[in-house]
Amino acid sequence: INPSKTEFMLLKSRHSKTTLNFSIRFGNSEISPAPSVKLLGVTVDSNLIWDKHISLVVRRCYCVLIGLARMRRRIPRQTRQLLIEALVFPHLRYCMSVWGSCGVTLRKRLQKCINFGVRIVMDLSRSDRVTQHRRELGWLHIDELVCERDLHIMYRVLNAANAPELIRRHITYRADT
Repeated sequence: INPSKTEFMLLKSRHSKTTLNFSIRFGNSEISPAPSVKLLGVTVDSNLIWDKHISLVVRRCYCVLIGLARMRRRIPRQTRQLLIEALVFPHLRYCMSVWGSCGVTLRKRLQKCINFGVRIVMDLSRSDRVTQHRRELGWLHIDELVCERDLHIMYRVLNAANAPELIRRHITYRADT
C-alpha cells in the first residue's frame, strides 16, 4: 500500500455527533479519515448524501452548456442536440445506480442542467417553459432517467444469461404472492 495515495473514510449517519480520533499507521506515515473519497469518478462522502458528487456533475455539465449557449446561434439545432446528448448526458448517467437515491433537492439541480440544455437546443429564453420542448426532444426528466436505469438493471437481472443467480433468487414475482 502506498500511504501517499491511500485514503479511507468512516461512514456514519449525518445525525451522528460522534467524532473519532482515528487514524491508521503505515510505517512512518499516518492516514486520517477523509470527509469524502473519489472512487472511479464518483465522490462518496462519509454521510452518503451525494451533495459533493452532484455538485461536481453539475459543474461539469454547466461548463459544456455555457460554452454551447454562447455559440448556439452559429450551430444548427440538431448539432446542438447531438452535442448536449454526447457531452452532458453521460455525466448525468454515469453511476446513476449508485447516487440515484439522492434527495429531491439534488435531483432538482440535475434537472436544471437538463432544462438549460433544452433552452439551448430550442433557443428559448429563461422564462420559457421547457417541459413540452423536453418531451419533443425525447429527453427524460431526471426522475425518469433514474427509473429507466433501475428498470434496465432489473430487466438484465431477469433476462440476461450471465446475470448472477444469487440476485435472481431474491426476486419475488407478484404472481407468487
